[in-house]
Amino acid sequence: MRPSNTEERRRDIAQALLRVMAKDGYERATIVRIAGKAGLAPGLVHYHFGSKAEILGALVAELVQRSEARIGRRTDKRPNALAKLDGALEALLARGEDDDLEAVRCWTLIGAEAVKDPEVRVLYDAHLTRLTDRLAAWIVEACHDEGRSGEGARSVACTLIALAEGFFALAAATPGLVASGTASPMAKRALRGLLAAQPPKEVP
Repeated sequence: MRPSNTEERRRDIAQALLRVMAKDGYERATIVRIAGKAGLAPGLVHYHFGSKAEILGALVAELVQRSEARIGRRTDKRPNALAKLDGALEALLARGEDDDLEAVRCWTLIGAEAVKDPEVRVLYDAHLTRLTDRLAAWIVEACHDEGRSGEGARSVACTLIALAEGFFALAAATPGLVASGTASPMAKRALRGLLAAQPPKEVP
């Protein structure tokens, strides 16, 4: 089913916020600048959104949807839990045709905004909690495949997410610091070390 003109216009406005925000930050992303980037009059932006905060909420939802779709494309057909975890890390960190450096920079800024804004925090937290749950389930399965306990799965999942979010921040703030193409392989190595550190599964 094709999106309505209103849905398309709202997406255009959210994408305009992404481009302005990625370049100059959230505070400088005024309605006038967002409207200009979207090729619209400011009044039309106000027609579709009650405030800049509402546009940010739509943008967060859009970025979450993109991230989850990217993870799905890289995990759905993987044969086992460890391969799915590798696919998830590739989706988060590897470069490819569907990567978006503007979105990475914007997501880092959204994380900072979540510290200050309770409404943004709810959206940010919900996405990362879902991702943590997903990774933890695969980690339990991968541990069991190796004869290990899965009791530390959630801590391992949180560590992987912290690693990814740290790489995002570095990519946004100091893009030359992390050598291109190294984030995903290093995260996979970290994953294997964390799995190997889990205790053996108790035999009943």
